[in-house]
Amino acid sequence: MLLGMTGFGSATAEDDRLSVNAELRTVNNRYLKVSTRYPDFYAKLGSQIEKLIRGSIARGTVNLTLRIDSLDRTSDYLLDEEVIKQYWEQLKHLSEVCRTPLPDHVDSLLTL
Repeated sequence: MLLGMTGFGSATAEDDRLSVNAELRTVNNRYLKVSTRYPDFYAKLGSQIEKLIRGSIARGTVNLTLRIDSLDRTSDYLLDEEVIKQYWEQLKHLSEVCRTPLPDHVDSLLTL
């Protein structure tokens, strides 16, 4: 376990789906203060990430930045037809209840 330090480190890891880049900056300090930045999608892992840091560093100001990119670009352009159908059914129902016309363009449906 490190007791305190000032430094910088970075690492990158990739597999067939993701590319992860981690940057860790630390400044010597009397107490331990941990600050993390990562995509919102991974917020549920925040407590585990902080626990790992606290298990390795006893004091200092620690700033961790994670960049996580998807390498599987084929899924970026696929529409989920079932979800679009469900949205359309809900829009038709709301149109009947509110007595308003359905949208003229698919654009408004796709923004959902």
